[in-house]
Amino acid sequence: MEFSLRQVSYFLRLVERGSFTQAAEALHITQPALSIAIAQLEKALGASLVDRGTSPLSLTEEGRVFYRYALRVERDLSEAREELGALGAGTAGRLEICMGPSAATPEVGAALATMSADFPGLDIAISLGVAPPALERLADGEFSMYLGTVPDAALIDPRFAITRLAFLRLLLVASPDHPLVTRKRVGLSDLAAAAWIEIGSLEENLPAWSAMFRDAGLNPPQPAINVRNLAIVQTLLGEGHFVTVLPESMIARQLHAGVLAPIAPQRFNWSLPLSLVERQGKPLPAAARQLRTRLLSAFAGAT
Repeated sequence: MEFSLRQVSYFLRLVERGSFTQAAEALHITQPALSIAIAQLEKALGASLVDRGTSPLSLTEEGRVFYRYALRVERDLSEAREELGALGAGTAGRLEICMGPSAATPEVGAALATMSADFPGLDIAISLGVAPPALERLADGEFSMYLGTVPDAALIDPRFAITRLAFLRLLLVASPDHPLVTRKRVGLSDLAAAAWIEIGSLEENLPAWSAMFRDAGLNPPQPAINVRNLAIVQTLLGEGHFVTVLPESMIARQLHAGVLAPIAPQRFNWSLPLSLVERQGKPLPAAARQLRTRLLSAFAGAT
């Protein structure tokens, strides 16, 4: 014969109150109903739990053993309810996202930092990737959302829901020691002759890239190095030989510290769209919804 969690709860309240009458009052049931429930529990266990001939009520040896386990069951259930509630609220569990290089902005950093501070029980896992390969991983359910630059084809891909977070101003930068930094006027011919670091694809991120040079009768520069790791990019720039384009918000500290310096060529006014990508028709986990709300608020406040 099986017993119920309700009967276990009744037994614990009975032990706490010390009498059937007081326990029944606390449970808002009748004393006969409580007696029947305890009797059914004892029958299911095949053991007598309480000594009904004593006042106040006392437990039998079997009752004392069962009491220890009943307390454990109630405690575990209470913790389970709290953990499930935290999971449902997005304050616990695991949040998996993917970020491209362009997502390394103060707004994204602030949103992630507040998530971590507010929800210490939440495990935030961030993988790095660039579109379109990262979007295929998103479509396969490897993570909840992607933050980064997406190609135009992704905008009409029915698998994805894309929210534009911001347009990031791009700067042409190099080491302060680079010859182009100190020039008062920098033309396209100077840029065409420079040693470029390409992060991802210049053609995809800047559709007007090649046309700008061809319109001026120049061949677009062929990048000397293609690398997606920003730490390596900054190390290479520090050597004083290379130039590249990076979002201003991403390198604000390096610019302020004089580690990097902007180059101001003619006709250079580019921006990079930063997007949040979700799977179309797939509800976000609660923690991802929390992050999404914070990201939208952070970028709304930045405009």
